[in-house]
Order: sequence, then structure tokens, then C-alpha cells
Amino acid sequence: MKVLVVGAGAAGLFAAYSAATHTEAKVTVAEKNEKAGKKIYITGKGRCNLTNLCTPREFLDNVVRNPKFLYSAIYGFTPEDTVDFFEKNGISAKSFDDAYDAAEDFSELDEKIIKTLLSENEKGDVAFCVNGGGFDDGTVQKLKKQTNDIEIIAGVSFAADFAGVYPDTSVMSYSAYDVASDVSFMPDKRHTVVVREIDNRLLAGDVKIKLSDVYGNEKLVYLINSVKKTDNLTYIPLAEIDHGKNFSYITTLVIPPDDLLSAKRHDSHDLIEIMATLLSENGCPWDRAQTHESIRINLIEEAYELIDAIDRNDLDGMIEETGDVLLQAVFHAMIGNADGEYNFNDVVSGLCHKLITRHTHIFGQNKATNAEDALYYWNAAKAVEKEYTSFGDKMDKIPKNLPALLYAYKIQKVAVKCGFDWPDIDGTYDKLNEEIREFREADGDDAVMEAGDLLFSAINPMRWRHIEPETALKEACDKFVKRFKYMESEILKDGKDLGNAEILDEYWNKAKKIYK
Repeated sequence: MKVLVVGAGAAGLFAAYSAATHTEAKVTVAEKNEKAGKKIYITGKGRCNLTNLCTPREFLDNVVRNPKFLYSAIYGFTPEDTVDFFEKNGISAKSFDDAYDAAEDFSELDEKIIKTLLSENEKGDVAFCVNGGGFDDGTVQKLKKQTNDIEIIAGVSFAADFAGVYPDTSVMSYSAYDVASDVSFMPDKRHTVVVREIDNRLLAGDVKIKLSDVYGNEKLVYLINSVKKTDNLTYIPLAEIDHGKNFSYITTLVIPPDDLLSAKRHDSHDLIEIMATLLSENGCPWDRAQTHESIRINLIEEAYELIDAIDRNDLDGMIEETGDVLLQAVFHAMIGNADGEYNFNDVVSGLCHKLITRHTHIFGQNKATNAEDALYYWNAAKAVEKEYTSFGDKMDKIPKNLPALLYAYKIQKVAVKCGFDWPDIDGTYDKLNEEIREFREADGDDAVMEAGDLLFSAINPMRWRHIEPETALKEACDKFVKRFKYMESEILKDGKDLGNAEILDEYWNKAKKIYK
């Protein structure tokens, strides 16, 4: 007699085994997948469980459709019978049900599972079956840090299987716990993103908040609570993923890749793609015509617009103007890339290196308990990096295109470091009075020179009092404009002569009382 079993799943393999051991039939198993028992690998979070170790009643209560169909089969061969079958055939079974029930989170669960695996491995060879290749399995990663003696047997990731809804994109898989705890989490939206192990509603809420910053609340996603792939998956907005109640270790979020033009929110990857498109052969003619030199002034203008937004405490303006400053930085990087000079990754890499090497009190051995200490270590590291050979050399490295007041302020701060300063602030006032006298007596070209000396000397007492001259002068200008506008409007409102000096003085004093 010949027996053909169609399908080498768990049931098919069991049927084939039973037919071969209880009859004299020649048994053949037909399977279209690349290997037998494929679905076995995705059970129990991929840990190749033999069975769900519960009572037949509990099992049937959780069957979604037509549990009566399975009544005779489950009671005829119970979960305990399944375990006994494998143990009689030389495969020892271990239940992690107690670990799942007792653990507060996956970190604790991983710890308990690893402890058990290590203990069992001392008694004999142990194989640990996992979903996927194990690269995205937190337990595997932690286990590998402790031992390489336990064999890891790869299975099929149900998360990746669901992600196959979008076969044209690669899959990026994350644990929900990693997503919620990583402050810098930023997936590439061009890929299908899978977030697995969303085992409670609170965690779902944390994941939602983190992903909303990336995708926006309206992003349509799949929330899956079954290991059964279906052709009738439905979208829900990202904002609603924590509205349900049925969460377990198999709850998986599948986020479709974002299209550049239809995305609700964009990220740095989108910015680079847009700039690359604009500077491409078929890109924007104006953008393609620009050079480092042609757009250099734009950076200064955008920086001042950002400063203006900061001074006005305009949050929307800060967002916009920060973006404009970032655009200029990316623009220069993309021009550098087109010219074969450098690219955006070079810029980011250099910046990261600088932040690490200059924060020796964070990433090195130095200790800083206050801002002054931190600044000292930053400047010390900078001096080594820049290879300053003298204080004059440091002055030469100060950008000469800085605003004049700021340039002078920085020069003075370098001079002070070698002790070139007055013993007290009174000396700065004496010097300022001296320069005022010299300016009053000068004429022609000498007056221009003395005017510069006067301004330079005026910065010295500000430096002693820790006043940034650029900011001080800007505030003085703003105050003058407010007073002048008030004076002018009040004179005109009262119908008086705007050109009368006494009237101007009278109303100016009124303005001074209002705008102090």
C-alpha cells in the first residue's frame, strides 16, 4: 500500500509518521515549500514550541472559528500526549510557560530563559530554535554575549512574513521595547518597518508616540495579533494602535514604506533625496548653477534670521529658520559631493568625531561638575586638535568675517589667556576715557583710526562684566527704535512741531520712562 500525504506541516508530518509506524505502507510527503515543517518554526515566538501546554478546553476556547471541528482531535491527542510523544522519541521538552507568566517584561524573560539554557547546556548539548536568523532576537543577542556553545537554529520570522505584503522593499525589524527606550530612534521610512513584541497597551502607547514623530499620527499601518497571515489585512491610523485590548508577545506592527511626495512627515533621508534630485542632471537649473561662493552669504542671512526668531521667542519661526540654516549646510555638502570634494556623510562623521573628542569629560577620563569645567576641557581638546603653537596663532584662527564687535571680543578673550589685561576693571574705564579724548582731538584719517580704538576699548569693560557686546548693542538699537517711534507718534498725535528740539527732548524723556 502507498500513502501520499499532501503538506509537510505539523499535521502532515504527524500523519506521515503515524502511517509509517502503524502500517506497512510506503509513505510519501509532498510539500511546495523549500523545507518541511516551515510553520513549526514560527510558533511560540519562534522558539519551535512542540505545543501550547494548556488544557484541551483552554485550547478550544481560543480557536477563532469552528472549535467543534477540532474537538475529537484535541481530546484524542492532548498537549500532554504531544510532549510525551517527543520525549519518548528522544527529544526532551522544556516549558517556559512559568517564565512567560512570571516575567514583568521581555528583559526579565530573556534573563530567565538564558539562565535556563546555560544551566541545561552544562548537562549536555542544547539547541535554541528562534524566529528568523536570530539577528533581531533580543534573547539570542544577549545569549551570544555569554556563550557560543549553544547552537542557534534559525526559523521563519512571522514578522518578516507579514512584511512580505511589500515584497519590493527590504525589512527593518525592531523590538517594541527597543523602539520605546531609544531616544534617537529613527528608522529609514523607505523600508518596510516591523515592530514586534508589543505585549501590552502601555507599550503600544509608547511606540505610538515615538513613531508619530517619524511618520505622523495619520500614517496607515497594520496591527497584527495572529501568526496567521491573511489576505484581508486592514489599515488603521498609527494614532489608534493603542486603542485595542488584545496585546501579546506576537502583536506586531507593520509599517508600509513611505513615498516622498505623499509622506505626512519627512526626515533627514528625505532632505538628502530632495537635494540630490534638485542637483541631478534633470534637476532645478538654478540649484545646479550654484557654487560654494555664490551661496556663502545666504548662510549668514539665514543665521541672523534664526537669531531674530530666537530673540522674539517665535517657536514657529525657530523651526523654519533652523531648517533654512540646515538647508545651507546640506546645500554646501551636496555641492561638495557633486564636485567630488566631500559629501554629507563626511560632514556628519567629522561632526560626530569632534563632539566625541572635545567632550573628554563625557567620553574620556576627565571629570566636569559644572559648565566652566566643561568649557575648559572643550578648549583644551580644541587646542590640541587645532595644533595651536601660540596665542597669536589662536587669534589668526578666529574667522575674520565675524561681525566686528564679536571679532574684537574674541581677540580680547585670547589676549587675556596669556595675562595681557588690566589688574582690575578700573583700568578699562581709564583706557576708555583716554580713547575718547584722543578721538575728540583727531581728524581726517586719524579720526577713523581713533574711532576704531574707541570701539575696541569700549568692549574691555563689557568683557570684564561678562557682557557680550554684539547682544548689548543689538538690544540698545531695539530700545532706541521703540523710543523713537513712540516719540514721533506722540508728537504727531498732539499736533506739535516734529522739528522743534525742545519738543523732541520733552517727548524723548517720556519715551525713556516707558521703554527703560
